[in-house]
Amino acid sequence: MLGWIKLHLNKLKAKPPEENCHIDFDALRQTLGYDFHDESLFTQALKHRSYLPISHEKRIDSNERLELLGDAV
Repeated sequence: MLGWIKLHLNKLKAKPPEENCHIDFDALRQTLGYDFHDESLFTQALKHRSYLPISHEKRIDSNERLELLGDAV
């Protein structure tokens, strides 16, 4: 039974991020009709903390701080 569970859990593991993962902010500006003042905040807002170990980033790089700030405002 444990072997069956491990087999299926291995299929669910996230793939490592692509090194050239890039957001086309110009296309995004045109589509949304919005100009981003700080593109790094937008990128951070999209990062869930479960993604950070895969991308080898620090916990501070997740959207959690922004979420708590939004709740406080």
